[in-house]
Amino acid sequence: MAISKDYLETIRERAKKSKVYRKYQETGIQLAEILEDRRHIALYIKLAKQHPDYKLLSLAKSIAEKKNVKNRGAYFMRILFDGARPKPANLQAKEGLPVRSQAKEGCQAVWKAHCKQDSPQVGNK
Repeated sequence: MAISKDYLETIRERAKKSKVYRKYQETGIQLAEILEDRRHIALYIKLAKQHPDYKLLSLAKSIAEKKNVKNRGAYFMRILFDGARPKPANLQAKEGLPVRSQAKEGCQAVWKAHCKQDSPQVGNK
């Protein structure tokens, strides 16, 4: 069975068109490009769906500016989730650990600490 050339041309044209339909998909693709980690685009799209885009993009851009970071994607994930990974609920109850809402606050505290590191200090003269 032979495939017509018109059909193959249609397929090639369709492949060139963007398949991004939501803002978080575009944000995920931008993250992958900034961090030079196109292999994990699906992961970045998922993160963009769960977190505010301005936070993710600003964190990725600050990491991209650092010259001594070898694996930008791993460093990004470490900064984003450092201390924010809660244990399962059954272990939290046994060990008296904070619940998810408190873990989320911990993530926000890590984020604020990271932003303070990178922001220029303005002092009084």
